[in-house]
Amino acid sequence: MKKKYIITIAVVLAVCLVIAGCVLGVKEYKARIPELTVEYVVYAKPGDAFVIDDLIQVDVKGDYEIEYEIWGVPEWGYVDDNEVLHIRDNGMSAKGSIHLNITATGSFNQSDYEIASIVIENEINENNSYEVTYSDISLRMYNELEEQGNGVFGDSNHDVSIHIVDSADNMAELEEEVKKYAEEKYSVTGSPDDNYWAENVTLESGKRVRVIGFSCIKSEGEYYANGTSGGTVIPVVIYAFCEEEHRFFIADNNSWASSYEMEQIANTVECN
Repeated sequence: MKKKYIITIAVVLAVCLVIAGCVLGVKEYKARIPELTVEYVVYAKPGDAFVIDDLIQVDVKGDYEIEYEIWGVPEWGYVDDNEVLHIRDNGMSAKGSIHLNITATGSFNQSDYEIASIVIENEINENNSYEVTYSDISLRMYNELEEQGNGVFGDSNHDVSIHIVDSADNMAELEEEVKKYAEEKYSVTGSPDDNYWAENVTLESGKRVRVIGFSCIKSEGEYYANGTSGGTVIPVVIYAFCEEEHRFFIADNNSWASSYEMEQIANTVECN
């Protein structure tokens, strides 16, 4: 009886040791699988530089390797021999991005994968824009926005347009004209569903303007009110100018960069 008892204890201990070994083995295996953390979105401007390793954090036991693919270069930047990413002006656009597809691989050949994005805000300057005169208004347009005629400048994806409103006597009347334009072109009526908003702003140039924004849907080249069609959501931003003898507004329907692009363009406006 005593011998059977000893054998039972030995079997139980052996089983426990096997289980403990398995648990420790699994724990060791998991510890050697990388957990990758990245800076998902980083904002930058031309002239900035980033050490790529500083954008990455790896939690893993043992040795590991980092590999990455980079998109958006050489248009918006380049990587030097020390793995430093340098941001530059692409000479064309208000905004751009660089994406790093990063893979960390541990000693057991298991990997983790993340994407880090660098959003570049490209201040308007003589290198990336050209001077425009429309009616008695002068301003700068980014180089990617080609003149289409009748105060419209655009590329295949969006446009910036200038609208003269001589009939408006004040900012309130000018905003009413903006609302008419929004309804005619974008099927937007200023309802809460359109996310319509307006605020008075002083530009860096010192000019007082009213900034107006709303959203709509773009589908197969046509614009629709929110909730009436499937497609891409387009944030439209409009800057309305009402000073002395000049009444006009500038509209931007860039799906990604309308706010920043329009602010940059508006700061170059001069009335002759």
